[in-house]
Amino acid sequence: WAAAAVPAAETPQAATARETGRAAPDRAYGPLLQGPFDFPSPGSTRATLRKELVPGRIWSFEQVQGVIFVHVPVRMTVVRLDSGGLFVYAPIAPTTECLRLLAELEAVHGEVKQILLPTLAIEH
Repeated sequence: WAAAAVPAAETPQAATARETGRAAPDRAYGPLLQGPFDFPSPGSTRATLRKELVPGRIWSFEQVQGVIFVHVPVRMTVVRLDSGGLFVYAPIAPTTECLRLLAELEAVHGEVKQILLPTLAIEH
């Protein structure tokens, strides 16, 4: 596989909108809800954008989620631990693309050692 470069200024909303209507199996995640509101929408394919916030130390992973016409960004933060490995705060949808981007960090900094889920809200 080859990773596609994503412009730094691009937002998760723009990346998701750019992919709407295209087959993006590595960005598929769903259904978010069970019931009459589950239908394909821009929120059912989620582009994952990884940004390095502090070089070699802290990264953000961003996706857009939504139902019908309400779409909001959600963010996961990954921190390299001094003891080795990674700490994940507020995990987002584990799409194939998201897991691949996380695996790239694991290859360099070690496996995920801790995960903190700060809420039971549907977006996490």
